Amino acid sequence: MAQFGGELAAMCGLVADAMERVTRALLETDLALAEQVITGDAEIDAQGARCEQHACALLALQAPVVPATAPRSGVGEVGGDHDAQCFGCEGDPGGGVATDLSVDVQG
Repeated sequence: MAQFGGELAAMCGLVADAMERVTRALLETDLALAEQVITGDAEIDAQGARCEQHACALLALQAPVVPATAPRSGVGEVGGDHDAQCFGCEGDPGGGVATDLSVDVQG
């Protein structure tokens, strides 16, 4: 969990730095600085993906075990507006982690 906190803090630091630089680029109409911020966005995206994968793994460790015989309906989605991507799973619906958040609504 401490490692995850460090990853989140690092990502927040990258974003804070980018926001400060892009604000300066806008106020000073500095195209070169704006382009540096745009280029640096890939690093923020990569750090975000690492955080999502780590969060998914931590959630899987905390997920309750549901017996295979339990009735299931009403599947919930975690991950906000990540299109059809499972949060952190890069197109693999299972991603090697428990991502089925089905809820027993029958009883």
